[in-house]
Amino acid sequence: MVGDYTYSTRMDRAGPTPLVKGSAIREFALWYEARHGRAYVDEVLRRLPPDLHEHVWRERQAFGLVANDWYPSPVVHALLDTVASGLSDREMSTLMREATAFTVRRLSRGIYQFLFRMVASPALYARHIQKAWSMIHTTGRRAISIDAPGVATSTIEDWPGHHRWLCELSMETMRAVFEAMGCRDLELTRTQCVSHGDPLCRAELRYREPA
Repeated sequence: MVGDYTYSTRMDRAGPTPLVKGSAIREFALWYEARHGRAYVDEVLRRLPPDLHEHVWRERQAFGLVANDWYPSPVVHALLDTVASGLSDREMSTLMREATAFTVRRLSRGIYQFLFRMVASPALYARHIQKAWSMIHTTGRRAISIDAPGVATSTIEDWPGHHRWLCELSMETMRAVFEAMGCRDLELTRTQCVSHGDPLCRAELRYREPA
């Protein structure tokens, strides 16, 4: 029990607790372990409230996260905070970009291959973004608009599960998905974030579509 919420990886998704699908973070954890080793494992557990330790397995890869299970958002927040510890914002942003590019490549060939076929263009991705978002988050409203040729804006609001680095991971995923579609010259600019006191999170992506 944390606050007024009871957590379970298989709880009713209609409940009030912000949950994150394992597939949203498992590939990130695998990438980080392969690149940087598992020295951060104990630190993740130290940051995690003891009553949430049941959701992670110290001895297993990626903490034993299961792609199809749902996890309390503090589990994901603790993992990301530990990764960010000791890094500058610039270094963490670079890491997030590399990790999301890896994750999107893996998922586009794996369990979410059907989803990537469904959103095979920027316009289709924008149209189906809430459906894609709801597959990995139980809270929050995500929208993407194509404002002009080569300009897309993403917003996330009403997201009780918000976390600074999880938000950046989500925005970077948009860049990685557009790149997987064949878009080039991608420039992502984050213009608003709840972590900075803004009412919602917003980012603008400029890109060049494939010829």
